Amino acid sequence: MPLNLLSPLKFFPQPRWNPADKGGCWDGKFFPEVCCQPPDGHKACFPEEGREPDTPVTFEACCAEFLSRRPYQVDAPGLDGTSPYPRVDLVIRTWHEDLVLVLTLLRSLAIFWPLAKLRSTVNVVLDSEDAQTNPACSAIEHEFGTWVTCVGEDPPPWNDFSLKRSKAARVHWSTFLSDMYVDPAAEYVGILDSDVVFHSHGAEALMFTRLQARDALSATSSQWQPVIFGRWSATFAFSSLAVQDEFPEATFMDSLPMIIRREDFAALRSHMQARWSGISGQASLSFDQAFVAAAREVEIFSGSYGQWITGNHGEFLCFQAAMGAFLWRWRKTSYHFSIYGGLQRGLPMHATCPSLRPALHATNLKRAADRNRNVSYEQEVNAIMAAGLCATAAAQGGLSAQLARRCRSLPYDSRQLLLRADDLHIGGSDAPTWLATESGHCGARSLPRLLADHWQLLALAEHPSGAVKALLRRMLRSNATGRYSYDPGAKRLSTAQRLEAMGVDA
Repeated sequence: MPLNLLSPLKFFPQPRWNPADKGGCWDGKFFPEVCCQPPDGHKACFPEEGREPDTPVTFEACCAEFLSRRPYQVDAPGLDGTSPYPRVDLVIRTWHEDLVLVLTLLRSLAIFWPLAKLRSTVNVVLDSEDAQTNPACSAIEHEFGTWVTCVGEDPPPWNDFSLKRSKAARVHWSTFLSDMYVDPAAEYVGILDSDVVFHSHGAEALMFTRLQARDALSATSSQWQPVIFGRWSATFAFSSLAVQDEFPEATFMDSLPMIIRREDFAALRSHMQARWSGISGQASLSFDQAFVAAAREVEIFSGSYGQWITGNHGEFLCFQAAMGAFLWRWRKTSYHFSIYGGLQRGLPMHATCPSLRPALHATNLKRAADRNRNVSYEQEVNAIMAAGLCATAAAQGGLSAQLARRCRSLPYDSRQLLLRADDLHIGGSDAPTWLATESGHCGARSLPRLLADHWQLLALAEHPSGAVKALLRRMLRSNATGRYSYDPGAKRLSTAQRLEAMGVDA
């Protein structure tokens, strides 16, 4: 199949360069849709010294048009803790080498995920051809019982090793097929990576909003809408090429779980087949063929035209980014979008309000623990879960003075965790999060209202205070520091070494 099929002139917004402005902001390849992303712009656009010594090019000067945008009041939905909720099954696509992470994730789900309310099963999918898959599945199912299934997946029929990151390609190809691994009765599918940890009760209210509507006869009906998190960022921007020609208005590789209507998986696959059949000039492509065509194009296009955006790292086809772009453009009314920086980007106002997150994507912790025996993934995750349990116990009035002191000494704060998608650091500081001052236009979905309503949900949580406190005492034994970093050049520890550190037989 021919490569480089798409035009950069169609993908990239064209620079709005003013010839009278010497050394202006948008000369050459630069354009505000990348450069002006919050909180302080893309580092490639605004080096500290500016691009012109006599005319400093700064984020504040170049992006004033975006920074000056003001919101209008919207009637955004607040947290809704009423039942019944739709059924949500979860899928974790990983491999046996991450057994340590999978076990820890499942333990956090057992504590915080509303298994009964959402009638969930959890489906772990590994590589079938690996000799360690069956032992890993046995260990998982032995510990967690009937609410977890573990299966091996056969290699993809395309088996195309011309893709630079074939391991990542296989995982994301498989994720496009997640609806095939859940119970037919599941209305929604939640996507998880293995390096995720849940830290808050009330996930059902955080992950769904209820849309109220009136028909011509003034009858009121309601529709559940999963929350889709996004942000104004160029991260995984090129993955949107799988579904559209244009630069995306937001990136949706943001928060996990990503909860998606079951039927939208098949809709996305059909869309990609039609799109890449047309682009390639072939009458009909299978999804596997369409995936390979899209993945190749993302790799080549990002490497050819986007090195300044990706930092010369290139990009692989990311499922979450592609699915998010598809939902934002063609399924917008079925979801509630919560996009950081959406106000400055000029997106519809209803998509510019915050939401709270019940889980943290612990990517940096995984990397650090993979390479450093002194960093314990389990200990840090236990402290993250302890922070959430402290909040539940406090909301229920069950914290003794001694437990309260121990909770305050934790390196993680439950409210801050609710605002963070991951533990990645940008420019040496924490990843950007919403501020209360940025959500005053959101009514019931302003940040102070969300946090207050979440506290009330915790107070009413259907978890006996005695059980919460017993779990909390165990988690508080963690010696976590909340401070970790990783050396990309360091050698990875073996799976056996990491399991040994957890006290699990290899």
